[in-house]
Amino acid sequence: MFFDLQGDFMEFLAIVFVCLGVVVLSLHAIVQKKALTASVLSGNQILISQHLFGAVLLFISVPFFFRLAPVTEHSRIFWFAVAITTIANIAIQYAILRSRMLADVSLTAPIQALTPGLVTLAAFSLGEFPSRQGIVGIILMSLGTYIHCRENATSLREYFNPFSHLFLPRNFTVLHSLEQQKRVRERNALRWAYGSAILGTVGLVFDGLVSRNGNVGKGFGVENLLIALVFFAIPLQKKKPSEIGEGTALPSLVRRYKFAFLLGLLFGLHVIFFMTAFRVAPVAYIGSLKRLTIVVTVILSAWLLGEKKAKQRLWPSFVITAGAVLLAFDPSTAKIMESIEKAF
Repeated sequence: MFFDLQGDFMEFLAIVFVCLGVVVLSLHAIVQKKALTASVLSGNQILISQHLFGAVLLFISVPFFFRLAPVTEHSRIFWFAVAITTIANIAIQYAILRSRMLADVSLTAPIQALTPGLVTLAAFSLGEFPSRQGIVGIILMSLGTYIHCRENATSLREYFNPFSHLFLPRNFTVLHSLEQQKRVRERNALRWAYGSAILGTVGLVFDGLVSRNGNVGKGFGVENLLIALVFFAIPLQKKKPSEIGEGTALPSLVRRYKFAFLLGLLFGLHVIFFMTAFRVAPVAYIGSLKRLTIVVTVILSAWLLGEKKAKQRLWPSFVITAGAVLLAFDPSTAKIMESIEKAF
């Protein structure tokens, strides 16, 4: 029996890189949340630091990506995709940050992972019918998300209302003031999480176009640098008293720089690891392995952040992950990208 040693090694290497990317991206979510709850960095400082340090790391990686599975650069498509994904990710990163300001990572992370399903639905609206596994994937993601968001339902009527979690509960007025504040925060956090997932449909497609049509380090390096400059120029809305992370003690400068550097390192590494995996072995199961980020983030939020409800949120996140894994094999996203490329 003969084996393609080079091909087998490349696929093994891709799996290693994507697993590293899963861990790094999950840790980034935990560190970002910790920076918020401990008031080590402001919202602006978090977004600036993660994208600025991330850009530096990505620019350093440019020669690496020139040697690794080089692709012919199609300048018009490449820079158009960089421009669109930059605009989309300004809004996406802001929405993610707002959701994490307001509620547990284990609550919002599974919602933010719905993007692949939304891309498939977007393709369907354009006349591209999803595959069988794509349909099953959407059903599983919908079911997992539905159950995940019903933890605060107070009646059967609220449980079976598909949009009840986006509004305040019927018994809101009789709740204690602290419980009322918590419900308001969670409702707003879920709205921001859904917003980031919807915007992610644009980001996912154009991220793919960047990786298919030029050097990943250069493309995403420029994107991260521009995002950092935008958040440097535009101050975010100040946090309201009901939002978490309102500490009064000013953290030491050294601690702030440690968090800033760590956020940038993790953010830049997750791009490098994932893009390396796809360039080394562009196979569907790499995309499916990437979805393990959902489960790993929920587990780490229980372990490192001590989120009380993270354990009960774990099994719905498994259902959502199963759906996302199946969607990784659906060709809808690739066909949308091919349609855009043909337009050029």
